[in-house]
Amino acid sequence: MITHTLAVDGGGTKTAMRLKRISPTPSVIKERTLAATSLTLYGKTAITQLTHYIEEMLSVNQINPKQCYIVVGVAGAGNAQLKAKLQLALSHFPNLYVTTDAEASVVGANRGEGVNCIAIGTGSVAIQLDNQYVTHQFGGWGFPIGDQGGGAWLGFKAVQQTLVEFDAQRCSLTSQLVMKKTGNVRSAILKWTRSANATDYAQFAKELVELEPCCPTAKHIVKQGIQEIERLARTCSDSNSLPIMFLGSLGAFYRDKLPQALQDRSLEVQGNALDGAEIIAHQKLYPLN
Repeated sequence: MITHTLAVDGGGTKTAMRLKRISPTPSVIKERTLAATSLTLYGKTAITQLTHYIEEMLSVNQINPKQCYIVVGVAGAGNAQLKAKLQLALSHFPNLYVTTDAEASVVGANRGEGVNCIAIGTGSVAIQLDNQYVTHQFGGWGFPIGDQGGGAWLGFKAVQQTLVEFDAQRCSLTSQLVMKKTGNVRSAILKWTRSANATDYAQFAKELVELEPCCPTAKHIVKQGIQEIERLARTCSDSNSLPIMFLGSLGAFYRDKLPQALQDRSLEVQGNALDGAEIIAHQKLYPLN
């Protein structure tokens, strides 16, 4: 009999976990926040980390894997090869469901009810959960080819503009922000850009949006981001009347910048990806218990 659930949310900036007793009395046993485990960004390393995190959580809390339903919502699980590798690594857990962090987020956002979710953090993706409980994804193609408007995309644009200003011997507040990390000489900047990944670029996003009111460079970049997120939101929601929810570290910022018609359909988020993973676990449990 399944007596526990373990919800895992593996993203580009962190991994969140929640171990919960569901029988006989529901109660949260342990929550943890750990290093990032995006399959897209970290591949084999992420698989190793996730396996270790799950094994450790169950072992430390003396939970028999046979009595725990595990739902892993992880960035990059939309890639069938990466998902298969993770499933293989976790195959010693008999009750397991692996999905994308986006699906876990959309299920949690409106407590399993129909919704359009626009998730903007390191990347950007829109997921619609329709009234038949089927999910539809828009965007989320990954950085740098996609994920427009996301934190990594904003940071990438900021670094690009910094190079333009460097060559023109100009210096904005945005380029000052960037060069605190990259250095302010050509050799140092080249070294940084050669090894930078999505997480590295995304580190600039929070301060960049804070600079928007006082820095023309930041304002220009953020304006482009708003246009991209508006396009993504309309692509997901124009064909239905479901509510819209904005998720992720940049969700609230963008929501307040979009046209009023989109804001009027917006509702506050009711739950997160861990909540969604728990809902999925309970849905999967019916034939098991």
